[in-house]
Amino acid sequence: MKFSNRRRINSLSKVRMAALIVFSFTLASSGTEAQEQAVDANAEKMGFILQQAAEAYAKADRIQFQAIEQQSHNSPLSADWQEIYLSLKRESLTKFRIEVRSTWGSYLQVSDGTTEWIQSINGDQYVERPVSLDGPFFMPAAIGGSSFLRTAWTLPIWLEMLVTHRKGSHLLPDEELQFSGEAIKCNVIKLGRGTHGDDIDRTIWVDKYDHTIRKIQTHQLQPVHNAYGPTTTQTEDVIITFPIVTIQPQSPFRFEPGITSKKVSHLGIPDDDSLLSRPKSVLIGQPSPTTVLGAANGSTVSLDSYRGKPVLIEFWATWCGPCILAMPELGELYKAATRRGLTVFTIDENEEAEQQDAVELLRRHGFTWQNLHDNGTTAKAFGENGIPLTILIDKNGKIVFYEVGIRMPELRAAIAKLGTPFADLAN
Repeated sequence: MKFSNRRRINSLSKVRMAALIVFSFTLASSGTEAQEQAVDANAEKMGFILQQAAEAYAKADRIQFQAIEQQSHNSPLSADWQEIYLSLKRESLTKFRIEVRSTWGSYLQVSDGTTEWIQSINGDQYVERPVSLDGPFFMPAAIGGSSFLRTAWTLPIWLEMLVTHRKGSHLLPDEELQFSGEAIKCNVIKLGRGTHGDDIDRTIWVDKYDHTIRKIQTHQLQPVHNAYGPTTTQTEDVIITFPIVTIQPQSPFRFEPGITSKKVSHLGIPDDDSLLSRPKSVLIGQPSPTTVLGAANGSTVSLDSYRGKPVLIEFWATWCGPCILAMPELGELYKAATRRGLTVFTIDENEEAEQQDAVELLRRHGFTWQNLHDNGTTAKAFGENGIPLTILIDKNGKIVFYEVGIRMPELRAAIAKLGTPFADLAN
């Protein structure tokens, strides 16, 4: 009888143990599923935040911001620190105010829509010139800290590009930033390494209210090559804060020189822009190469199909800041020239996995021209060695303009020579 009871107890114990194992497995499975759902939810939230930020900067035709960049470099044998101040108020390509201050020099660049002034604050001198319809005239980078004027102008484009790549990024706990006593609630995102063609750790703070970026923190290890010893490592840490960011501001644009400021013919800039001249491409005057490109819908397009029509081609990529900066000007030219019979399209050089980024960027900015994708063969056929690359082909299939970089006045002049319908596009 005792033996029988012992068997019954053992049987009950086994049943309970099996039930406990099943219950524990169920809990573990439920916990894993909950964790996966939480990760998916965070990824979805992060993607939405980055998309909102990209949309904010894509629509920022008028923008005002102040940025303070603090850089520090440290190696076993040296250390340095510097601060750069950038300020931009932009209403259009011809109405703007840019101010930069750094240890290399401080500059002010202002246009009221008709006249552009560029002032060397340290030298207390300024130049005056008619403003170009294509935007600010930037001095050669070799002149003092003037290159930061271009940095400030292109910063909104760079910020948009920064948030369009999400691979390897993840959401961090929210934080609150303080600017002049004002609390700014922010989403914090650690961006994936290597997603921007570099190997830099980046963390960004995105304003929850207007989706603008209010802080960027980066960290990078750089090799330092020593001719007299072993290679060492230098760390670079950069913090950029944006105390002021306003989309679509209303601001006056007028330059008021100081009492002692002297007007000069140039600030180290030749009036004929000779420092910026470049040799002509050997392809000018030659027949356009025959090549086939891919369209967004999966079809293919042959350049030969445009024979008999003048064609304007722009090579670009979403990771190319100057390319995106040139697109508003290309958009204005597209509206005017296509009505007269010019075919305009762009060719992106994004990786296959990032081709959709090109489509999304054009959509955000409202650019409606056809965009084709190149796997490298077309760029090679045209001898491309840098972007943005602009090529103009006449109706006979001959290349009449070939330029790396943004040279809109020269491009307009070349289009005007295509025939009577285009004559007034030179200005």
